[in-house]
Amino acid sequence: MNVEPVSPEALTPVEVSLELRRALRGEVVETVWTDWFGTCIALGFDESPAAASYRRRYARLLSERPADVRAYALRHENRTLFWVEGGPAYQWREALSDPLAIEFLADCVVRHVYFMELSPHLSFHAAALGVADGAFAVTAASEGGKTTTALACARRGMPLYSDERCVLDGERVLPFPRALNVRAAALDLLAADPTFANDAIGERLRFRRGADWSGVDFADLFGDARLPPPQPLRAIFFISGRAAEPAVAPLAFREALPTLLAVPLRGRSRGVERVADATRLLAHVRAYALTLGRPDATARLLCETAE
Repeated sequence: MNVEPVSPEALTPVEVSLELRRALRGEVVETVWTDWFGTCIALGFDESPAAASYRRRYARLLSERPADVRAYALRHENRTLFWVEGGPAYQWREALSDPLAIEFLADCVVRHVYFMELSPHLSFHAAALGVADGAFAVTAASEGGKTTTALACARRGMPLYSDERCVLDGERVLPFPRALNVRAAALDLLAADPTFANDAIGERLRFRRGADWSGVDFADLFGDARLPPPQPLRAIFFISGRAAEPAVAPLAFREALPTLLAVPLRGRSRGVERVADATRLLAHVRAYALTLGRPDATARLLCETAE
């Protein structure tokens, strides 16, 4: 994603009065409605290009239902403000000019508030994929190899639930088909894999080589627009490094618990209650440390281990 250099960590909480919030709503020129597991969130922008980018990112979640929650991304007095109604406001200390940067930060704020405050589901930052009678998650820090690994698994026929969040309804993984962003380095690595010389996914990846590929709908990559059905989460793989050959090592509960909490695990619970949520999750899920190797070799190992 080629945007102005922005990071959600640089957003700061800010007081925005009810009067100012009401006044700024008049600056909205376009609104995007999306359905998040039964909650319709309407996000208003003061420019159409940012709204169009957000609409592409959530093309599979678009809704025509009345809004349950409203959110905003609006510029005011040399700053950019983001908030979800009923919640805190955040600011970027400049009036951003890049619509992709505005949309990126708005998405970060909406996702944070939804998964921390509004969602009935536990979730954590991870790619989630299906295997026979179950699903597994792969998680890592940004640029840790998660997307590359997820796409390598998809080439092996493992359906993708999400590249962004593993969302749980009890023990079952739910699809969260937010569009993908595939970095140029990942495109090169996957496209060059000789194991899949003529596969359809590889052909699409090879066509996009040379630059990041942003806002990628599942159908753009996989051709088949169907999403996998909810299935029980069987395993979580925490990426811990790279080597010539991939490897997995079971994580004991005392190691897996703080690792999962730090991903972070998100939900409405706080403090000790969230620790209890993580403990219940790990009671029926196998946890592994994953050392990445070549993408296809890693995908084969994940499939063998998770089934």
